[in-house]
Amino acid sequence: FNREPVVVYITLVEAFVMAPLCFSTCLTIVFSRKRVKSFLMIVTSVLQIIGTISFSANAISRNFVDICKDSCFKFDFENIFFFWIFFVAANQVWIFVPLKLIKIGISELKYEKKYKES
Repeated sequence: FNREPVVVYITLVEAFVMAPLCFSTCLTIVFSRKRVKSFLMIVTSVLQIIGTISFSANAISRNFVDICKDSCFKFDFENIFFFWIFFVAANQVWIFVPLKLIKIGISELKYEKKYKES
């Protein structure tokens, strides 16, 4: 049973940093502390993007050895399911949703700053 160090590291960060951070973000959304909510949304999203890039870069640098059996461009059911759906399509969600949340968080912080100044 060989453990890939990058995957172990990302898993530990997800468990001990991201999970509490996400929980804190949810609580601030429920109790509507706008400035803290926006800040936590941005921090959580940036860390999520870093984790996704690290995970993907690790798989790419290892020639997808843990994802594809022979070739990722062999279009059998297993490669379509695990590589194209789970790796290619699903990892995009972990990039685009956090980018959208970063955009929302920044615009909320700008709006709040502008509103306080006037």
